[in-house]
Amino acid sequence: MEAALSTDQVLQAFTASKHPECACLEDMKGRRREFLAQTRRSFRPGKSRQSLFILPRAFSLVLAGYFVLTSAYSFWLKRRPILDVMTLAGLYTVRVIAGAAAVAIAPSFWLLAFSMFIFLSLALVKRYTELQGLLERGELTATGRGWHVEDLPLVQSLGTAAGMACVLVLALYIDSEPAQRLYGSPEALWLVCPLLLYWISRLWFKTHRGAMHDDPVVFALRDRMSLVIGVCTVGILLLAKIGVAQ
Repeated sequence: MEAALSTDQVLQAFTASKHPECACLEDMKGRRREFLAQTRRSFRPGKSRQSLFILPRAFSLVLAGYFVLTSAYSFWLKRRPILDVMTLAGLYTVRVIAGAAAVAIAPSFWLLAFSMFIFLSLALVKRYTELQGLLERGELTATGRGWHVEDLPLVQSLGTAAGMACVLVLALYIDSEPAQRLYGSPEALWLVCPLLLYWISRLWFKTHRGAMHDDPVVFALRDRMSLVIGVCTVGILLLAKIGVAQ
C-alpha cells in the first residue's frame, strides 16, 4: 500500500513543479527516488513474496484492488470533481476492509457505512483546505484538478452533510441486533454521538476559518481536543462492552 500511495505523491511533485511559486525541483526528484526505492523494497523476491503467502488470500485480492484504485486515482480520477473525493473515501474504506481481511474476519455493514461517510467528510475537508489556499493566493483553479474556488460552498455543504450522516449511522447502530449482542450496555454508546457530533462540527469550523492542516488526520493527531475526545470515546466503548450496570 505504501508504494501505491507514493505513486500519487510523485505525480503531485511533477504537477507542483509547474507552479510559479514552487521552487522544489529537488524535492520532486527526492520523491521520485523515494518512490523507486519503496517499489524495489515492495517487490523484493524473498520477504514480500513470503508475506503474501502467509496472509489470507482475501487480503492479497484487496491489496491488488487497492493498488488498481490508487493508480486510477493518480492518473485519471483525481481530475474529476466529486469522483476524486469519493475515491479518496473509498481508498480509506478499503484499508478497513484490508485490515479485516488480514485477520480473516468480515467487516460489518455498520462499520463500512460509518467509514464511508466519515472518510468522505475528511476527504472534503482536505479539498476545501486546498481550494481555500487557492483563494488566498488569488487563483481560481487547482492545477491538475477539476475544482474551482467558487465550489467552496458546495464542498462545505457536502462535507458537513457526510459528517452528520456518519453520526446518524452510529445512532442507528446502537439499537441494532449486532450492537445488542456485542455490548453489555449498548445504550452507553449514545454518549459517543454528541462527542462525534462536536468533533465533526469543530473540524469543519476550523476548516472554514482556515485553521486546518492540509491533512485532517494529522490535525486530529496533533489537536489536543481531538485527542481528549478520542480518549473519552475509547472509555465509553469499554464501559459499553463490559456493561455499566454490571
